[in-house]
Amino acid sequence: MPRDAYSYRMILEFLERSPGIHATKEIEQATQLSYGAVARAMSKLTREKRVKRRPGPGHSYRYEFLSWETKKEKELALLGYNPHSSSSPPVGPIKSSDLKELLIQWSKNGWSPRSISSAQTLLTVLSQLHQFYWLSLNRGLEVDQSDLDHCKAKLKEARDAAFNFAEFFDSLLNTKQLWDAGLSAAFVLDGLDDESLPVYLEQAKSVGSVLR
Repeated sequence: MPRDAYSYRMILEFLERSPGIHATKEIEQATQLSYGAVARAMSKLTREKRVKRRPGPGHSYRYEFLSWETKKEKELALLGYNPHSSSSPPVGPIKSSDLKELLIQWSKNGWSPRSISSAQTLLTVLSQLHQFYWLSLNRGLEVDQSDLDHCKAKLKEARDAAFNFAEFFDSLLNTKQLWDAGLSAAFVLDGLDDESLPVYLEQAKSVGSVLR
């Protein structure tokens, strides 16, 4: 998994959930990421055309969500290449520090996984399709191609979100230390001292009830 991948995910989820333009400080507070992590992420996400950078007060910047796909992925899609196909490179293992960061973030702020939104979109799109044909049969209204195109676009977005969610599962499953009884404790608890260990364990235990 690329370095800082989960920082990118948290930032993009926040920006997509919160339409508009957001200052770096807002992003820090919403994601609980450090200033350095946010600064690195915003620089890369801007270059990849996944966020749009706008001037802010003084020498600061503000950011707006554009897309989950990178500029390169969009260009490849125009050539008929699917960056999410089975030929894509396998997902790598998660780092212990990234796993800790995620669990602490979820324990503090809850979690609204985009997979839930994907499932809702799937049901909505299927319902809308059948509504179109009900109106056609009972009201004589023709099905408009633009409506079908809109439904298809929404379904593609939901598919991509579901794929990203599946990647996180793969990352966990591909972390060999996590599933080896002789290595798991050292991996999960790496970097914790006598003072931070009990605090972290309490936070990590609470994530079983944070789904919202």
